[in-house]
Amino acid sequence: MISPALPKRHSVMFTWLLYYILLLLVPVSISGFVYLMTTNVLEKEITNSNSFLLKKVQQQMDSLLEQAARLSNEIAVNPRVNELLKMERPAQLNPYNLYQLVRNLQTYKMLNNSIDDFYIYLKNIDRIISAEGSFDSQSYYTMYFAGTGMTYSQWLRLVSARYRDAALPIRYENSLGEVAHTIAFFRTIPLFSRGPASANIVITLDESRLINDVTDIGLLNQGSVLILDRNNRVLASSNHLQDYSELPYSKLGDGNGFIHQRFGGKDSVVSYITSQKSEWRYLVITPISVFWQKADYVRNLTLFSLALCLVAGGIITYFALRKNYNPLEKLIRLLEQYQGSSFDADNNEYSFIQQAIARAYAKLEKVNLNLKQQNKLLRSHFLSRLLQGKETDPLHIQERLTFHDIQFKSDRFAVMAFDIADFCGAAGGSGLSGATVDAAIVENFKKLQTLVTSSVTGLVGETNQAFFTDIDDFLVCLVNFAEGQNERAELVRVARAAQTMLKEKLKVRMLVAASNIHPTLAGIPEAFHEALQAMEYQKLLEIGEIILYEDLNGLPKGEYYYPLDKEQQLINCIKTGDLERSELILNEIFHNNFEKSILPVKIARCLMFNLVSTMIKTVDSINDAGRQSFLEELNPIERLLACESINDMKTELRSILKNFCAYIQRQTKERNKNRVKESDMILKDRVVEYVVKRYADPNLGITTIAQEFGVHPVHLSRTFLEEAGEGLLDFINGVRLRKSKELFTQMNNLDEVAKAVGYSNTRTFTRAFKKYEGTTPGKYKESEYIARGVG
Repeated sequence: MISPALPKRHSVMFTWLLYYILLLLVPVSISGFVYLMTTNVLEKEITNSNSFLLKKVQQQMDSLLEQAARLSNEIAVNPRVNELLKMERPAQLNPYNLYQLVRNLQTYKMLNNSIDDFYIYLKNIDRIISAEGSFDSQSYYTMYFAGTGMTYSQWLRLVSARYRDAALPIRYENSLGEVAHTIAFFRTIPLFSRGPASANIVITLDESRLINDVTDIGLLNQGSVLILDRNNRVLASSNHLQDYSELPYSKLGDGNGFIHQRFGGKDSVVSYITSQKSEWRYLVITPISVFWQKADYVRNLTLFSLALCLVAGGIITYFALRKNYNPLEKLIRLLEQYQGSSFDADNNEYSFIQQAIARAYAKLEKVNLNLKQQNKLLRSHFLSRLLQGKETDPLHIQERLTFHDIQFKSDRFAVMAFDIADFCGAAGGSGLSGATVDAAIVENFKKLQTLVTSSVTGLVGETNQAFFTDIDDFLVCLVNFAEGQNERAELVRVARAAQTMLKEKLKVRMLVAASNIHPTLAGIPEAFHEALQAMEYQKLLEIGEIILYEDLNGLPKGEYYYPLDKEQQLINCIKTGDLERSELILNEIFHNNFEKSILPVKIARCLMFNLVSTMIKTVDSINDAGRQSFLEELNPIERLLACESINDMKTELRSILKNFCAYIQRQTKERNKNRVKESDMILKDRVVEYVVKRYADPNLGITTIAQEFGVHPVHLSRTFLEEAGEGLLDFINGVRLRKSKELFTQMNNLDEVAKAVGYSNTRTFTRAFKKYEGTTPGKYKESEYIARGVG
């Protein structure tokens, strides 16, 4: 492991050290840059702070203007105010109505506490109506405006002019007798009159509440705040003694921003913002010298921070390297322990960890893949059990459906069975038979099933659902239909489209069978059996590539025809080896069972096996030693089981019949030629003695014994049968089984007993034991133990 005090070039610690040095250079560079850019920062500070304050003033002022407009509207529509507008002389005033109007104005004032004051000037009767009462214009002037420097006539022209929502700066005497500045909002009423003004509503807004709130914040106590109307007239300011005529109004834009301007003998920054509602401008004038007093402080702070960064950074770098590397070192040791790989100190730690994580992730991916495959198998197994009716508990079925994320759209179900009929031929002629199945063909077959699955799933679409599984060499699909579907037409469409796709792309023929529609979940097993029955009829009778279960109802039903007299006639013809007459009888049976009508599938198979059974019984009735070997070689039952259709069975049955007749003819000729010889008895005795000695040899059989005594196997079998009264194979099995019964008391392992008496495996031994004893070896041993225990 790498020592933190001596990092190597490839170590991550060396990289960290370089990064820490670069990090130390960053604050040093930033400090120098900050010092150089102080002026720009101060300008931005001025702009940002002033913009914020101006925005606050603008929002408050816009709010006051909106409130003043609402108040003037309320006053304008007041019915008592409208009555006063109609009066032409003071004598018409009704004291009670005037009293009620004053009370209304008092209510308005309480509800609009942001408004400083307001009053109504009635021109026709020369009266001022406010929340304090009713006054003539001269008295009201004397109370509030006499000390402002404005003459009565000037004031009277101001309040009697015609306005349309105008704002003007005015002065008035407040309650302390001081002259105060305010913004007066004027509106002439009635609102829609085009004649001379009848009255004016005057609403005063106290500018001190707007300006003083912001001048006490930050640096504005050393600057000026102004409010300009759309004509660049100063409506309000924080310094009324200042002359603002030198301001460059033409440089002020319509939006917001700032300009540099020499104002009042000082270099200043003029920040401004324009209200979109009132088109007023709000300005802040701040001397730049106010901010320069911080420059020295910033410079000193920068130098101090540089020194502090270098000293503290070096100390922190050392301890940070040690602290950060310790957990990395522990992690590497843990990975070395659990993964069995050692870390090379000349390599990078992160590369080692990355490789370790990649290996762990690969293992995890493999585990996830296995889990996914297992879940797929579990889902397929559940669907298989559900289709076969092995899942009967509704609660358990619902739990398994939830577990496998299966959500049916309705209670309308059908089952489709798919059989890829000529896959072996399409795969290159390789047969899928027994334990010799070609692995490549199996893989191709799985791919073909996957193709059918994806194709049918896509054909079913998003409206309906399809769930696939494999059962008894068939690809089975459970179809769940949405409500309002033409299910039969949909099944036929999906089946035909899937068949067409396989034919066109792979030249493969596929048989499809479908059940009836079942309206409940419990009907799924019945639907599955209907699909299998339809498929069986389809394959057995070769009646097309698509069949529905309901189509079976249209097939003609037949009755089983194989009477005893026909069976006896067939036996007699086979015994004599008359193939021609045997085929005539066979054709008659076929005609009555399959051409006039159609037997059920199971009964049709029974008929075929009954015909084979008749042939076997005929041969068994002939006392011939070679009949067992002939039957084993001919293997008629397996040949019939391999047939899928009735026509295949007919062809195979005729071939079997031909073999039987040929065998009978050969055996008849042999019996006529053979004579009984005296040496046959001696041969039988020698064979018996040989079998008793060599029964444990697994290769002991007719052929090996015939080779031992230099005779033909058929001759040996016939001679032994005639002399001993039983076949040679039966005798060998009898000796072996008798000896096995003796060994049951000495050996507990059935496989050991089987090999000790000459059987190559337990399966062959069990089959032979059950054939001759009528029970299995295990049950025989149990019965013997019980019998001895009772005794």
